[in-house]
Amino acid sequence: MHTTGKIVNLIDRFSPQDTNLDVIGLGAGVYDRLIELKYKINAVNVAEAPQTRNEDKKNKLANLRAEIYKNLSDLFEQGDISIPDDLELIAQLSSIKYKFNSKGQLQIESKEEMKKRGVKSPDKADSLALCFMETEPRVPSVRWI
Repeated sequence: MHTTGKIVNLIDRFSPQDTNLDVIGLGAGVYDRLIELKYKINAVNVAEAPQTRNEDKKNKLANLRAEIYKNLSDLFEQGDISIPDDLELIAQLSSIKYKFNSKGQLQIESKEEMKKRGVKSPDKADSLALCFMETEPRVPSVRWI
């Protein structure tokens, strides 16, 4: 509930156009409470298929996690984004690895793989990627009870 309260405070303070929330794991309960409080939240399950309507691009991405990080990378390369001098965020962004699966699709390293390498969950990097994700409001395909 502490996390929900922080999000409520930020939404009320900044009135964002969209609020994207990772609904895997702990985010499921936060999402449910925010919906209960009547906040408009885009549920994001990064394990789902990419959402791009560009079929060529979609076929090159393993999942939504790959799409949001590819979009973030493109913003950096184009000079359309800058970030604060936050050493933790910079370390997280630079520690995430990627590979290509057997279909030739971009696949971002999972949090479990990162943990095996001794790298903490990239919470700030994930938040940044979610901030720049273009979404349509969605209902999660999996609901936790």
